[in-house]
Amino acid sequence: MRFAPKYFVAGLLSLTALACDQQPPPAEPPVVEPVKKLEPAFPSTQELLDAKREPLQLGFLPLTLDVPKSWSIEEGASVTFLQGPAIDSIVQIQLSARSRVTRQQLESLEKGASDEQKSNPQQLRLVDARDMGSLRVLERQLAFGPTTIPSDDGTLITTEPLRWSFSVFVPAGETFDAYELIFIGITESTYKKNSEFLRSILDTLKYRTPEARTGAGT
Repeated sequence: MRFAPKYFVAGLLSLTALACDQQPPPAEPPVVEPVKKLEPAFPSTQELLDAKREPLQLGFLPLTLDVPKSWSIEEGASVTFLQGPAIDSIVQIQLSARSRVTRQQLESLEKGASDEQKSNPQQLRLVDARDMGSLRVLERQLAFGPTTIPSDDGTLITTEPLRWSFSVFVPAGETFDAYELIFIGITESTYKKNSEFLRSILDTLKYRTPEARTGAGT
């Protein structure tokens, strides 16, 4: 039997259309999970408070603090600081030596700080002069309120910087050797989250005698 050309062509077209109708659907694009930014893991308040601590000499200062093993002394080009992890950040405390003062000068410093707080209590919100063993300590907190600063990526952010410092005076005969511990880059938020932990460290501040330093090989 012979087929007419027009029927043969029509049959081919029908088969082609059928084959096209039966082609598998296009593959769906793979599901790509969004890239998650890894945030540094910081310890909780309880973990920080429960961590084992050891006395650490504060660089060239004749002072020690009991700190977790994760804390250490770091030295930059012109500064020395104590550094370690807190709840939501790395805390840095700059360590400095100041000029020796007489008892009269020390009393004048304390009175001046107290008078300044009375005249400006909203900004200078804490002035506390106290004895810690053989040491005399003058603690100050200066709050600057909301401040707009550029972030690492250039955008502007609002923060509340806090200047938290400890002036430490060590008796040296009729005078006092003076040292200073200043928190670097701390904010109101960081202070509120870490105040219990940080104060538990600062409450261990001690003078380390030259004999103790020599005996330890420092």
